[in-house]
Amino acid sequence: MSGAFPGSEARKTISGGLRLAVFIFGVLLAGSFLRDTLRALPLAETFPELLAGAACLYGSLFRKRIYLAPEGIVRETQSPFACGREVLPWSEVRHVTLAFRKQDMLALFEKGTMGWRVPYRRNQEAALREILARCLPGAEIENLFYN
Repeated sequence: MSGAFPGSEARKTISGGLRLAVFIFGVLLAGSFLRDTLRALPLAETFPELLAGAACLYGSLFRKRIYLAPEGIVRETQSPFACGREVLPWSEVRHVTLAFRKQDMLALFEKGTMGWRVPYRRNQEAALREILARCLPGAEIENLFYN
């Protein structure tokens, strides 16, 4: 995230503590599967443990970051098997909608009929508006308020 604007990273959906708990749970399930396999239990009884453990491990190691950078909106994904980086250039963004609900804010960056949704905390609004004014001068920014 070297080229990101300060304060532009989207809010996290899973905390580090929860991620660690899910990882440990996945290791325990995978270990239980191995133990049951060594006891020669039928695969039909132990396979759900393997699936659940693998899903927990994969989910705890999956990372997704969205942030604003000078080249545009950047979405990075990282998993145990692949990683990717997509950029929505500022030149393709036609319209921005900021949707507010309680302490959350959702920025909708629209290009044509499609776009990207980026979740933020409401206290990041000032930094986001400053970045948008710098990178999208003259772009229409609409506000939506929900209860």
